[in-house]
Amino acid sequence: MRLITKMLKEWAVYWPLSSAEVDAYGQPTYGTAVEIKCRWEHKPEENLNKDGVLKVTRSKVYVASDVVVGGVLWRGRLANVPTSLTKPKKNAGACEIEQFKKIPDLKYRDYLRVAYL
Repeated sequence: MRLITKMLKEWAVYWPLSSAEVDAYGQPTYGTAVEIKCRWEHKPEENLNKDGVLKVTRSKVYVASDVVVGGVLWRGRLANVPTSLTKPKKNAGACEIEQFKKIPDLKYRDYLRVAYL
């Protein structure tokens, strides 16, 4: 087992952003919630967002699979989602993904995937 995979000991619920669809109020819509393995670190960090503006992100989440900027992550298991499976931002602690980085290992066999919230 690779080191990157071994460090992912927690769970997160991920709602992918639907393809450019908005609801009647102009809010983004989300796909079906899925559980993914992760390692969640509450660590403020400065990063450039997609528009090139310096922004402080509040958490860094190492994830097992690719995620999309604009999607939502919530720390915990799918069965424990407190409020809504269809409106992810209504859940306390759910955050929008501001940036995503995918960094290969030295042999390009595995990737370190990091989502910034």
